[in-house]
Amino acid sequence: MGLLSRLKDISTGKVKAFLDEAERPEEMIPQLLNELQSQQQALRNAEAKSLTAVRAAQRRLEETMGRALRLERGAELALKKGEEETAREALREQLKVEQVVPRQREQVEQAQKILDDVRERGNALKAQIALVKEKEVQLKTRPEPALSPDRTEPLLKKVAEMEERVLTEEAEAEANREVNQNLRKRSLDERLFELEKNDEIEKRLNQIKTGN
Repeated sequence: MGLLSRLKDISTGKVKAFLDEAERPEEMIPQLLNELQSQQQALRNAEAKSLTAVRAAQRRLEETMGRALRLERGAELALKKGEEETAREALREQLKVEQVVPRQREQVEQAQKILDDVRERGNALKAQIALVKEKEVQLKTRPEPALSPDRTEPLLKKVAEMEERVLTEEAEAEANREVNQNLRKRSLDERLFELEKNDEIEKRLNQIKTGN
């Protein structure tokens, strides 16, 4: 989310201060408005994508939880039919499926947080656009200034003074650390799960047998 990283440092107060301190703000307003409105459109697109991601993550979680429930019911049915080995197999698969649920819940929370951030920045950007337009109206009563050379450097870059390269490197470093940690944990987690799952299968099988 490089767009969000940039916009978090562009507060309404900074935009106002930038215009107040500019020698000829009327020359900068059209370009600044254009950049802000472009960012607003990008945020609208990001909101649509984020909402899709939230719904997809929720759907995956619901499907996983539904499969775990079906496996539990299948184990009960298999045991009633006298197919104890089938019941064991269903419970073994249920344990595997349940192991996925916490990670999928976390994915839902992360997707929702991104969506909330996008919407928050969208509201802030809307306020900034309103501020710049208000400033434009105020400046219309002033005499026409002499034209100055075209300024092609993005004004939002001046306001934010953020470098996308640095943000990207930080994100990649964090992702690499997370991947390495997951790789180190996976082997131990798998061994521990193998040690525990047979006892858990027997426990669930006995619960079905006894009706507890």
